[in-house]
Amino acid sequence: MGTFRPDAAIAQVRAQANPKHFQVFDYCVLKEWPVAKVASTLGMNAAQVYLARHRVSQAVKRAARRIDGERMKGRVV
Repeated sequence: MGTFRPDAAIAQVRAQANPKHFQVFDYCVLKEWPVAKVASTLGMNAAQVYLARHRVSQAVKRAARRIDGERMKGRVV
């Protein structure tokens, strides 16, 4: 695979994702907040936080694979 560029994948997902779900991802993954803090801050329960984090994380992984695949074919994104 090519060079992993998480910033490009994250930017793509940020533009397309549900804003609240992306905020969960930002707090949990990028800022490393505990789930309980994210849940209380955003008025969600822990299950909703885990689900939103999972969905956005998977979208970032898919975007990164797509970007790397296009770079490998010579199409720079």
